[in-house]
Amino acid sequence: LAEEHCGEAAAFLERHRAAHGVAAHPHVAEVFDSGVADGQPFFAMEALDGSTLANYVTAQGPLSQGDVSRFVAQLAAALDHLHGHDTQHGGLDDGCVLIVRDSGGTPSVKLVGVGVRAASSAPPASTYLAPEQLAGPPDTPAADIFALALLAYQLFTGHDAMQLYGALTPSDAAAKIDSPTRPRPSAQAGLAALRLPHGFDDWFARANAHDPSQRFASAGEAATFLSQLVAGAASPTQLGDSHPVAGFHARTTAQ
Repeated sequence: LAEEHCGEAAAFLERHRAAHGVAAHPHVAEVFDSGVADGQPFFAMEALDGSTLANYVTAQGPLSQGDVSRFVAQLAAALDHLHGHDTQHGGLDDGCVLIVRDSGGTPSVKLVGVGVRAASSAPPASTYLAPEQLAGPPDTPAADIFALALLAYQLFTGHDAMQLYGALTPSDAAAKIDSPTRPRPSAQAGLAALRLPHGFDDWFARANAHDPSQRFASAGEAATFLSQLVAGAASPTQLGDSHPVAGFHARTTAQ
């Protein structure tokens, strides 16, 4: 691993030793070893036959709402598993999610790169970082939820975070990442907005909130809300939410 991808060797090893203590999970790639050889940090993980989420969406195009809901639920389960072991991904983006085939041949997600993000205050290398990450670690579960919202947008529309922010480079995106005014997906997605479930803008406004305390309490909670939107009915009070998003309304079915 190049220094710019993992930060100083000592910090890299500390993060990966913590990750090694996390029990196995079906949607997290297993890391067998990590260390420093000749001054170069490395880690060894299970071999996976698949493609990154970025490449998968480029090849397949926007996914069906059902497939998006399923992938987001799998990612949320992986993130909640990490968070439950006091570990954050910290650099979640469309290159850290692999789409593989499970034992039944169905596409499934595997989360890779846990803890690899550089521990520096340099301009972000990813447009999926949360505003509070711009100054560098420590990372929190809320930052992973922020990135999860961006990945959901990408799966639904085929557009990445750079497109959502209307940015040309990651550095250009930094100012927009840090703006309290969040992008509205339906206004940015063009014709692909038709692929978004009813209420997605309000779901995104909470999951991608500038203030970490205003985001969903867990990745699983965010995925549950999204699955309800895809199913056609959602209400903050139905899921026990104490901080409903302004303008979040359930889709009603004509009687």
